[in-house]
Order: sequence, then structure tokens, then C-alpha cells
Amino acid sequence: MGGGMGISEIFKALVKSGLLPGGKWQNDENTVFVSGLPPDTTNADLLAIFSPFGAIAPGGAFAQTNPDGTAKGSGIINFLEANGAGTAVSTLNNASLPNGAVLKCRSFNMREKGS
Repeated sequence: MGGGMGISEIFKALVKSGLLPGGKWQNDENTVFVSGLPPDTTNADLLAIFSPFGAIAPGGAFAQTNPDGTAKGSGIINFLEANGAGTAVSTLNNASLPNGAVLKCRSFNMREKGS
């Protein structure tokens, strides 16, 4: 049915064409930087954790990785609206995790260099 294309290619084409809301995003006031995540964190995990706070742009949940593919323990989430980003930061920043780690969330623009 997809004309020989995989779903990943279809998704990329829909985003590129502008047919999906929020298809084009940038790191701005709608962006959250999160750190303190475990090394097995995936993009899907970030989407699951942050989507209850508001709509996230297509491809807008990104777990940062090392060259070997392991997660760095940080990520970037691009919300469609600033209120979703603000609510996520105010709710999840300094949240204690079951493993004893502390989650850090802040506006991407407020991120300190080297964090």
C-alpha cells in the first residue's frame, strides 16, 4: 500500500512536505533540555515521558547519543507550544528517580555550556 516505501520514509516525506503540524521546528522557547537520564534512554522513552505535557513536534524528542550509540543521559524535546515546555520543566525539574538520580529539566535557551 505504501508504494514500496517504509513507514520511516513516509514519515520523513510528510514532515518535509509540511503536511504535519509542527513539521518544522527549531530549538527555541518551546524546547526543553533534560539530563540525568539512564544510559538506555531512547527517543520513544522521551516521547512517552514528555508528551503528557503537550504536543511534541514530529521527530521532536531526541535522546542524545555517544559515537558508540549509547545514550549520553540527556535529551532535547521540541514542544509545539511554550506552555507544554514550561509545564514539563516546572513539573519534572529536580524530580527524584527510583534509582536515586535527579532529573534536570530546563529551557534549552537557559542551558549552560558543558551541561
